[in-house]
Amino acid sequence: MRIVVAAIGVLLATAAAVYAQWGYNYNYSSTAGEGYARGMAAAVRSAGMANVYNAQAAVASEQARTLELDNRLKYTNAFFENRRQNQMARAAARQPALTTEQMYRIAHQLAPKPLTSPELDPLTGDIGWPTVLSDPAFDANRAQLAQLFKLRATDPGGFSGQQLSELRTCVAEFQAALAARIDQFRPQEFIVAKRFLQRLDYAADKSAVASNL
Repeated sequence: MRIVVAAIGVLLATAAAVYAQWGYNYNYSSTAGEGYARGMAAAVRSAGMANVYNAQAAVASEQARTLELDNRLKYTNAFFENRRQNQMARAAARQPALTTEQMYRIAHQLAPKPLTSPELDPLTGDIGWPTVLSDPAFDANRAQLAQLFKLRATDPGGFSGQQLSELRTCVAEFQAALAARIDQFRPQEFIVAKRFLQRLDYAADKSAVASNL
Protein backbone atom coordinates (compact mmCIF):
# COMPACT_ATOMS: atom_id res chain seq x y z
CA MET A 1 0.00 0.00 0.00
CA ARG A 2 2.83 2.40 0.86
CA ILE A 3 4.51 1.66 -2.49
CA VAL A 4 1.28 2.45 -4.35
CA VAL A 5 0.81 5.71 -2.44
CA ALA A 6 4.42 6.72 -3.11
CA ALA A 7 4.03 5.98 -6.81
CA ILE A 8 0.91 8.12 -6.99
CA GLY A 9 2.77 10.95 -5.26
CA VAL A 10 5.64 10.77 -7.77
CA LEU A 11 3.23 10.80 -10.70
CA LEU A 12 1.41 13.84 -9.33
CA ALA A 13 4.71 15.65 -8.73
CA THR A 14 5.92 14.91 -12.24
CA ALA A 15 2.67 16.15 -13.75
CA ALA A 16 2.90 19.36 -11.74
CA ALA A 17 6.46 19.98 -12.93
CA VAL A 18 5.43 19.49 -16.56
CA TYR A 19 2.52 21.91 -16.22
CA ALA A 20 4.85 24.49 -14.58
CA GLN A 21 7.46 24.08 -17.35
CA TRP A 22 5.01 24.75 -20.19
CA GLY A 23 3.38 27.67 -18.52
CA TYR A 24 0.15 26.07 -17.32
CA ASN A 25 -0.42 27.37 -13.85
CA TYR A 26 -3.32 25.88 -11.93
CA ASN A 27 -1.89 26.71 -8.48
CA TYR A 28 -0.07 23.37 -8.37
CA SER A 29 3.48 23.13 -6.94
CA SER A 30 6.28 23.87 -9.33
CA THR A 31 8.76 21.56 -7.54
CA ALA A 32 8.89 17.81 -7.31
CA GLY A 33 8.90 17.93 -3.49
CA GLU A 34 5.79 20.02 -3.17
CA GLY A 35 4.06 17.96 -5.83
CA TYR A 36 4.95 14.80 -3.95
CA ALA A 37 3.54 16.30 -0.73
CA ARG A 38 0.31 17.30 -2.44
CA GLY A 39 0.04 13.85 -3.97
CA MET A 40 0.49 12.20 -0.60
CA ALA A 41 -2.17 14.44 0.95
CA ALA A 42 -4.63 13.64 -1.84
CA ALA A 43 -3.98 9.93 -1.46
CA VAL A 44 -4.51 10.07 2.31
CA ARG A 45 -7.69 12.11 1.84
CA SER A 46 -8.98 9.58 -0.68
CA ALA A 47 -8.23 6.72 1.68
CA GLY A 48 -10.08 8.52 4.47
CA MET A 49 -13.14 9.14 2.32
CA ALA A 50 -13.10 5.50 1.27
CA ASN A 51 -13.15 4.47 4.94
CA VAL A 52 -16.11 6.80 5.59
CA TYR A 53 -18.07 5.39 2.66
CA ASN A 54 -17.24 1.84 3.68
CA ALA A 55 -18.43 2.53 7.23
CA GLN A 56 -21.69 4.08 5.97
CA ALA A 57 -22.25 1.12 3.69
CA ALA A 58 -21.67 -1.27 6.61
CA VAL A 59 -24.21 0.58 8.78
CA ALA A 60 -26.81 0.56 6.00
CA SER A 61 -26.20 -3.14 5.42
CA GLU A 62 -26.65 -3.90 9.13
CA GLN A 63 -29.88 -1.88 9.26
CA ALA A 64 -31.22 -3.76 6.26
CA ARG A 65 -30.30 -7.06 7.87
CA THR A 66 -32.03 -6.05 11.13
CA LEU A 67 -35.21 -5.11 9.25
CA GLU A 68 -35.14 -8.41 7.38
CA LEU A 69 -34.80 -10.39 10.61
CA ASP A 70 -37.62 -8.38 12.21
CA ASN A 71 -39.90 -9.04 9.22
CA ARG A 72 -39.10 -12.73 9.35
CA LEU A 73 -39.90 -12.85 13.06
CA LYS A 74 -43.25 -11.10 12.53
CA TYR A 75 -44.10 -13.44 9.68
CA THR A 76 -43.24 -16.48 11.77
CA ASN A 77 -45.33 -15.29 14.72
CA ALA A 78 -48.28 -14.54 12.45
CA PHE A 79 -47.98 -17.96 10.82
CA PHE A 80 -48.06 -19.87 14.10
CA GLU A 81 -50.86 -17.69 15.52
CA ASN A 82 -53.00 -18.34 12.44
CA ARG A 83 -52.30 -22.05 12.70
CA ARG A 84 -53.28 -22.04 16.38
CA GLN A 85 -56.55 -20.26 15.60
CA ASN A 86 -57.30 -22.74 12.81
CA GLN A 87 -56.61 -25.69 15.11
CA MET A 88 -58.96 -24.27 17.75
CA ALA A 89 -61.69 -23.71 15.14
CA ARG A 90 -61.34 -27.27 13.82
CA ALA A 91 -61.40 -28.68 17.34
CA ALA A 92 -64.60 -26.77 18.11
CA ALA A 93 -66.17 -27.99 14.88
CA ARG A 94 -65.38 -31.60 15.77
CA GLN A 95 -67.35 -31.40 19.01
CA PRO A 96 -70.66 -33.21 18.66
CA ALA A 97 -73.80 -31.07 18.61
CA LEU A 98 -76.12 -31.23 21.59
CA THR A 99 -79.03 -33.58 21.23
CA THR A 100 -82.61 -32.42 21.82
CA GLU A 101 -82.65 -34.28 25.12
CA GLN A 102 -79.44 -32.59 26.27
CA MET A 103 -80.74 -29.13 25.35
CA TYR A 104 -84.00 -29.81 27.18
CA ARG A 105 -82.12 -30.96 30.28
CA ILE A 106 -79.88 -27.87 30.26
CA ALA A 107 -82.88 -25.56 29.81
CA HIS A 108 -84.67 -27.31 32.66
CA GLN A 109 -81.66 -26.90 34.94
CA LEU A 110 -81.35 -23.19 34.13
CA ALA A 111 -85.06 -22.46 34.49
CA PRO A 112 -86.22 -20.82 37.74
CA LYS A 113 -87.67 -23.14 40.34
CA PRO A 114 -91.51 -23.27 40.08
CA LEU A 115 -93.48 -21.54 42.83
CA THR A 116 -95.11 -23.75 45.42
CA SER A 117 -98.79 -23.49 46.39
CA PRO A 118 -98.07 -21.39 49.52
CA GLU A 119 -96.03 -19.02 47.36
CA LEU A 120 -98.68 -18.77 44.61
CA ASP A 121 -102.12 -20.25 45.14
CA PRO A 122 -103.32 -21.54 41.74
CA LEU A 123 -107.01 -21.31 42.75
CA THR A 124 -107.12 -17.81 44.22
CA GLY A 125 -103.99 -16.19 42.78
CA ASP A 126 -102.87 -15.14 46.27
CA ILE A 127 -99.12 -14.59 46.53
CA GLY A 128 -97.07 -15.43 49.62
CA TRP A 129 -94.53 -12.63 49.48
CA PRO A 130 -91.04 -13.01 51.01
CA THR A 131 -90.23 -10.74 53.94
CA VAL A 132 -88.22 -8.25 51.88
CA LEU A 133 -90.92 -7.85 49.23
CA SER A 134 -93.53 -7.29 51.98
CA ASP A 135 -91.88 -3.99 52.86
CA PRO A 136 -94.34 -1.03 52.71
CA ALA A 137 -92.07 0.62 50.15
CA PHE A 138 -93.23 -2.01 47.64
CA ASP A 139 -96.99 -1.76 48.30
CA ALA A 140 -97.79 -0.41 44.83
CA ASN A 141 -95.65 -3.03 43.09
CA ARG A 142 -97.24 -5.86 45.02
CA ALA A 143 -100.75 -4.58 44.30
CA GLN A 144 -100.16 -4.54 40.52
CA LEU A 145 -98.85 -8.12 40.41
CA ALA A 146 -101.49 -9.42 42.85
CA GLN A 147 -104.26 -8.05 40.65
CA LEU A 148 -102.87 -9.70 37.52
CA PHE A 149 -102.49 -13.12 39.17
CA LYS A 150 -106.02 -12.92 40.60
CA LEU A 151 -107.33 -12.28 37.10
CA ARG A 152 -105.43 -15.30 35.85
CA ALA A 153 -106.95 -17.47 38.61
CA THR A 154 -110.48 -16.53 37.52
CA ASP A 155 -109.74 -17.12 33.83
CA PRO A 156 -109.02 -20.77 32.95
CA GLY A 157 -107.46 -19.62 29.70
CA GLY A 158 -104.45 -18.15 31.52
CA PHE A 159 -102.71 -14.89 30.67
CA SER A 160 -103.45 -13.22 27.38
CA GLY A 161 -100.61 -11.69 25.38
CA GLN A 162 -101.43 -8.21 26.63
CA GLN A 163 -101.69 -9.36 30.25
CA LEU A 164 -98.36 -11.19 29.99
CA SER A 165 -96.69 -8.07 28.59
CA GLU A 166 -98.17 -5.98 31.40
CA LEU A 167 -97.04 -8.48 34.02
CA ARG A 168 -93.48 -8.50 32.73
CA THR A 169 -93.45 -4.70 32.89
CA CYS A 170 -94.63 -4.85 36.50
CA VAL A 171 -91.97 -7.42 37.38
CA ALA A 172 -89.25 -5.28 35.78
CA GLU A 173 -90.42 -2.21 37.72
CA PHE A 174 -90.51 -4.25 40.94
CA GLN A 175 -86.95 -5.47 40.31
CA ALA A 176 -85.76 -1.91 39.71
CA ALA A 177 -87.40 -0.72 42.95
CA LEU A 178 -85.77 -3.61 44.80
CA ALA A 179 -82.33 -2.87 43.33
CA ALA A 180 -82.66 0.79 44.37
CA ARG A 181 -82.91 -0.34 48.01
CA ILE A 182 -80.26 -3.04 47.90
CA ASP A 183 -78.31 -1.42 50.75
CA GLN A 184 -81.30 -1.80 53.10
CA PHE A 185 -81.30 -5.61 53.06
CA ARG A 186 -78.90 -8.40 53.80
CA PRO A 187 -77.39 -10.05 50.71
CA GLN A 188 -79.19 -13.35 51.22
CA GLU A 189 -82.57 -11.62 51.67
CA PHE A 190 -82.01 -9.58 48.53
CA ILE A 191 -81.15 -12.71 46.49
CA VAL A 192 -84.26 -14.54 47.72
CA ALA A 193 -86.48 -11.58 46.80
CA LYS A 194 -84.92 -11.17 43.36
CA ARG A 195 -85.31 -14.86 42.56
CA PHE A 196 -88.93 -14.81 43.75
CA LEU A 197 -89.75 -12.11 41.20
CA GLN A 198 -88.01 -14.14 38.50
CA ARG A 199 -90.08 -17.16 39.46
CA LEU A 200 -93.27 -15.10 39.27
CA ASP A 201 -92.36 -14.05 35.75
CA TYR A 202 -91.57 -17.67 34.86
CA ALA A 203 -94.92 -18.85 36.28
CA ALA A 204 -96.76 -16.31 34.15
CA ASP A 205 -94.82 -17.35 31.06
CA LYS A 206 -95.67 -21.01 31.61
CA SER A 207 -99.31 -20.10 32.05
CA ALA A 208 -99.31 -18.24 28.71
CA VAL A 209 -97.64 -21.17 26.94
CA ALA A 210 -100.13 -23.65 28.41
CA SER A 211 -103.09 -21.53 27.27
CA ASN A 212 -101.82 -21.64 23.69
CA LEU A 213 -101.48 -25.43 23.55
